Amino acid sequence: MRYFVNTFLLLFLADASVSVFDEFLIQSFEHHSLSLFRQTLAFITFGLAVGAFVFSAFDQRIPKRAAIVPFTYLLACSVLIYPLGALIDQQDLSTAFSIVQLLIALFVFKSIRSRSSNSFLLTASSFDEAPFKLKHTVIFLATSTATCLLVLPFVIYFLTVEIISRSTANFLRMDTQGIYLTEKHYFDGKKTVSLIPMMHIAETNFYDDITDALGTSGAIVLAEGVSDDHDLMLEFRDTTRVAELLGLDSQATMKMDGEYIVLDQIRYSANRDTDAAGVKIMRADIDSSELSSQTLDFLNAAGRYLAEHEHMIDVFLSFYRWSNEHMTTAEQDAIYAEILDKRNGVLLQHLAQALLHFDKILIPWGALHMPTFESYLFAHDFSIAGQRERRAISFWSN
Repeated sequence: MRYFVNTFLLLFLADASVSVFDEFLIQSFEHHSLSLFRQTLAFITFGLAVGAFVFSAFDQRIPKRAAIVPFTYLLACSVLIYPLGALIDQQDLSTAFSIVQLLIALFVFKSIRSRSSNSFLLTASSFDEAPFKLKHTVIFLATSTATCLLVLPFVIYFLTVEIISRSTANFLRMDTQGIYLTEKHYFDGKKTVSLIPMMHIAETNFYDDITDALGTSGAIVLAEGVSDDHDLMLEFRDTTRVAELLGLDSQATMKMDGEYIVLDQIRYSANRDTDAAGVKIMRADIDSSELSSQTLDFLNAAGRYLAEHEHMIDVFLSFYRWSNEHMTTAEQDAIYAEILDKRNGVLLQHLAQALLHFDKILIPWGALHMPTFESYLFAHDFSIAGQRERRAISFWSN
């Protein structure tokens, strides 16, 4: 056990030293030659830290400073990197974490040295006692469990925030105050495309602000919205019922002013319409007849449970049970791909045609669609020219 703990401490010090040196190279010379080695070393060190922490529960001889302090620090870094990353530059935060880890490593070795006048590492004399003591194990496990229960909600919250931000390419973010959406404008030297992330349910003033943003004269709006020309989604019409249950407004109530056109009106036109007054609106989505029967069943089941229940938790539980009983994980993934990827492809076809005829294009679609649209624009030499953030839902105000 002594060799294991000493190995962990030496790796903890090595990880800290490499991290500090790597940060110096990055900050001073923008040189990343050590980054891959540093990452590998960090994973190994964290794995040994977990082992040292677990062994500490059953071996009272392991000094708490040698196992618990380094492990607690590494765990704290994993938890705090998300909230602090929103306030501090990522590179500065990484540098600070590296320096603190080095200081902790030196502190641990100094504390060991103070107990043993001739060694900075744990000696055999430190392990003379019996390793297991029931009282020690009970207290250790009780304290660790209580700490985990206190920390777990924060870990779940920060991971959720990070997952949401990454899955929407930062078009949507959430904090303790509410949910926010970021509108981004892209320019290639001639044309401007605005990606305006939407939510199907939000506060009324959010939709009012979006409506004002869409009133750009001479622009074309590529509108989202699955049509149902063949009445295949009789049980699921829109998100009005969800908004009602949550005390919010629905995107379905948002009205856009402008001249509605179809793709064929511009696809075969040789004339550009960039200087036309007013706003053109073109639905750039699919019809329900283009969805699979499984997807239609999925959507209609959601609409059915929304109509049956008065509380969203009951809707969620009923729908969750239904989906698990009627669909495999692979089938659910296929439905998600159809709802997201298939519709993305249709929008991009409309966007390609709109770019031939309009200099200002507005795309108010759901936030989950935006990463694909942004990637398309970057691939066609567009760059971000500006952005603005809107709050869609406040957690604390009516």
